Amino acid sequence: MSIFFNTRTASVVIIGALLFILGCRKDVEEIRPYPVTLDDLAVLLQQVPSPAASASFTFHQLSQDTTLTTPSGMRIRLTDVDQLFGRRNGLAPFACSTCDNLSILTTAVATKGDILSSGLPTYSGDGALLESVGMFQLRVFCGTEELQLLPGRSVFVQLPSQSAKSDLMVYAVSGGANEFEGWQDSGQSVDTIQWSVQGGAVVQNGYEFPIAQLGWTNCAKPLSSAGTTSFSVTMKSGYTGLNTQVFLVFDHLLSVVPLVFDDSTRSFTFPKVPAGHPVRVVSVAKLDTAYWLGSTATETGTHTVIPLLPMQQTAYEVLDYLQGL
Repeated sequence: MSIFFNTRTASVVIIGALLFILGCRKDVEEIRPYPVTLDDLAVLLQQVPSPAASASFTFHQLSQDTTLTTPSGMRIRLTDVDQLFGRRNGLAPFACSTCDNLSILTTAVATKGDILSSGLPTYSGDGALLESVGMFQLRVFCGTEELQLLPGRSVFVQLPSQSAKSDLMVYAVSGGANEFEGWQDSGQSVDTIQWSVQGGAVVQNGYEFPIAQLGWTNCAKPLSSAGTTSFSVTMKSGYTGLNTQVFLVFDHLLSVVPLVFDDSTRSFTFPKVPAGHPVRVVSVAKLDTAYWLGSTATETGTHTVIPLLPMQQTAYEVLDYLQGL
């Protein structure tokens, strides 16, 4: 008896059988047209700030009032230190003089690149855009135990600045960057002051204000505007919210806002943008193993939808550009 073997038919049968087996297996991952790379972008953006953005201070049984000065020139004044902090699960004072390893950690956000890295864009809880003059994080530990400010107590902060802006307020974030839902106005106003540095040889201009909550703080005010419009960016179909981040970077202001990908319009958008401000639209994407950087200048209110065409760049070239914003 003769058996005729059709190789084309056999191949179809084998491929069909494999697809059936794979479809029945629960441990086989769904095949996507592109990998999810937002985590890769987050790792890249974390490399934007300079090492000088962070500072730490360590004390052994701190018992006196003290003023800390960070590399960026920010000053933090601690008074009555044995009645200043408490444990996070109670209201009783925690005496700093009893702590053998008191650590005070600060992270300054002073550039637009720093804002991109922090994941704390400049908009309030109601979606209004803010103009910042400086953002920072302040954390206090005894050993590995994190402390909090006691109710009714404050830490005074001085932020150096070359300009003096009015109507500034203290904004805070409840929780970390992962739970960010907008800056909340604490109701605390900001004073413009001068203080001496370098042994009194130089007078520094800046701002002073108390903070009643440790964590992230933003010295800011609502962005001026005669009106608001929506703002959208369109890109080629391969760029989506799974592999691309797009930011609206304001010229001459410390203001950065992320645009959110809209599946229905296939565009990146923000609903309420103040009109009349020169801005730069910046996109960072990772497709497969390659990074893509897009950038174009425009003015808010002039165009509500603009196209953006990214160009392939190395990771170092992307970082260099973002650090120079």
